[in-house]
Amino acid sequence: MPTFALFGQFGNNKIQQIGSATKYGSSFKSALGMGVLSGDGRIIYQRIGNYQEVTFISSDDYVSIKDKINDVRYKTSSTADAVSPNIGPYKDIEVIYIPNRAATLNLRVSDLTPIRVSSCRMYFHEGSSTGTANSFYNTEWYECIHTSTDETLPGSGASTWSSMPASSTGSIVLRSSPGPTGSNPTGSTAFATRHDWYLCLSVTPAKSFPQSFINISCMIDYV
Repeated sequence: MPTFALFGQFGNNKIQQIGSATKYGSSFKSALGMGVLSGDGRIIYQRIGNYQEVTFISSDDYVSIKDKINDVRYKTSSTADAVSPNIGPYKDIEVIYIPNRAATLNLRVSDLTPIRVSSCRMYFHEGSSTGTANSFYNTEWYECIHTSTDETLPGSGASTWSSMPASSTGSIVLRSSPGPTGSNPTGSTAFATRHDWYLCLSVTPAKSFPQSFINISCMIDYV
């Protein structure tokens, strides 16, 4: 049976599992809490229009810091500041040049026999239900497709961030069957024993006094 896990990335391909998934038929569902902080490391309220300067995985009780992970901060529609404990920092880097290892999250589904992933969706929400949209933060997201460790070379992903406004009830949709490198070199219907997605997330408050934690759920369909 396939397994699904979420990893926080710490640079130089160092990862730590931060969540697993529950299987529903031919789908997986998983949830985690991600937090955003000011530059001095305190859990405080951000100003509207400012993007996070530290990204971390919340504790199980969603009230404290568990692990800091790669922080990729939105600058313009096509650039970012990427800060990792072990690589960078990259200042005003074009997002298409951000390597997979500098992304914030690594989503992974694997099996002993090859499988094809037909859909991968991510929701930002409040509480435990994906039907309760996150109203606190506007989210910018970017799917890295850059297998090289050389950030002077462009990857093959998009050239701009994508947006998920606060209170949106939809999901962000990631590429199908990306394979172990996130680049699905053999096509979106390919079968593989492992599929990986590399994701950068950056948020800014949509209203005054937002909470410091964001609930994220992922749904993956496979055959």
